[in-house]
Amino acid sequence: MNDSNGNAGVAESGYRRRWERLLDNIFAPGRVTGFSGGRIERKFQTPRLLAAQISLAPQMIEHRPSDLQSLPAESRASVIAHVVLEGSGFIEQGGKNISFGQGDVSFRSFDAPSRVVFATPAKIFAIKLPAGALGLTIGGRPGSLLASPKVVGRSRLLVDVAQRLLCGISDGAASDIERLCALSAVSWLVAGAYHGDAPPRADSPTRNALRWQMAMAYVEGHLFESETVSPTSCAENIGISTRYLHKLFAQQGLKFSRFVLERRLEAAYALLRDTAYRSHSIASIAYQCGFASAAHFSRSFRGRFAMSPKQCRNLPILRFEGPLDSAR
Repeated sequence: MNDSNGNAGVAESGYRRRWERLLDNIFAPGRVTGFSGGRIERKFQTPRLLAAQISLAPQMIEHRPSDLQSLPAESRASVIAHVVLEGSGFIEQGGKNISFGQGDVSFRSFDAPSRVVFATPAKIFAIKLPAGALGLTIGGRPGSLLASPKVVGRSRLLVDVAQRLLCGISDGAASDIERLCALSAVSWLVAGAYHGDAPPRADSPTRNALRWQMAMAYVEGHLFESETVSPTSCAENIGISTRYLHKLFAQQGLKFSRFVLERRLEAAYALLRDTAYRSHSIASIAYQCGFASAAHFSRSFRGRFAMSPKQCRNLPILRFEGPLDSAR
């Protein structure tokens, strides 16, 4: 059993590295921790703007000083905005910690270290554009962007319009001029959200944010050990009461047991789709991912992905799939 758990952990680590490299190539070098994976649903680019629609599993993406030092000056003088379609989490930069949720827009610069934590599964538009597009300069010069993040709350209009614009130019249906105009409009919308009248979100309680990171890290580190992942063991490990642990999960709209089950099902999906695991039986993969019963695994998998584990394994592999991917 320990060897199987180790194999599953190695596969998970491989997916993490692939996902990390994909994000590095599109946005900026960084480190992904916690459960990682997702899909790049759409990606658009002009010389001054990059936009991507992304689905993400719960994870933390961190840009450290060493990562930023490797960026060219042009990339460091840029801003990353997240238009949140679904999900919740928080961003940290310059000693501040600010939460975001559905309908919010977050802003960070690549000129200073930062991290973003997706506490729940999320769908976002990630938009990278020059700081000058927001009427800002960075790097400690006059008019500097904040050395901390900003979250503008409940910009429902921006979410709806950005989605219509970006989805409308997908699949190569639009001409080059139409694509350029649509992306320019997105740039103006983001700038309007940054300078608009909606009040920025206040700092989140840092203590809760750190405890939540610790809880996620514990679940991630013991996911494949069916005997050890429990609310009691997690709470004891991070130094809080079980009641407080349940409160942390409730603040994210989650339950501990359901969160662990979802994580195990997502890991099992990844292994079923991995050609390196074709020789492993479905029951073996179930046990590797912490399920004590193959029958329980099969029922839970069908409820989550609307297909059996066998049907999942037999789907054609068309492109990169991380642990979050499901049949479409």
